[in-house]
Amino acid sequence: MLDFTFNGVKASDMGIKVMDIRHTVMPAIQDRYETVPGRDGSYLFAQAYGDRIISIDCLVLSTDYKKTRQDIIPISAWLNTKDRERLELNDLPDKYLMAKLTNGGELNRFLYTGTFTFEFNCEPFLYSDILVYSTAMSSPFTRNSEAYNIDYVLVNSNIPRYWSLGTKLPIEEDEQ
Repeated sequence: MLDFTFNGVKASDMGIKVMDIRHTVMPAIQDRYETVPGRDGSYLFAQAYGDRIISIDCLVLSTDYKKTRQDIIPISAWLNTKDRERLELNDLPDKYLMAKLTNGGELNRFLYTGTFTFEFNCEPFLYSDILVYSTAMSSPFTRNSEAYNIDYVLVNSNIPRYWSLGTKLPIEEDEQ
């Protein structure tokens, strides 16, 4: 089931059923090309990336025609932000975008349903909360005793031990 989280709130918790999420493969490319008479091809003037546009088709089910419009009011308040906020799409696990709603779409009502399309303007790059650690040692690592990793396997004396415990990353220190 498709879903999205904006500004810390899931669409499904707001009574929204996500029908489709459309997003570009890459951010907008804003390069300029200049053609010079008498020259084959053109000159490329590379530019910074533009924004990403993400469109989300949604559906709200209500008990009657009038209530459909009333159900949209808290949704409008939730999506109305002054700045870009975190937008997580469940079809992009472990990643998020910084986005602002730019088009709330037109509410189309039929019987007890309301359909609409949200359009978000996003920064060009994807972000993640997953940290990648990298270390550089100025001198070779040495250990004067036997050491075992977290699985009780003997570790080479020239390799430090790294392991993850939740949000902490213990690192064995050099014994010199």
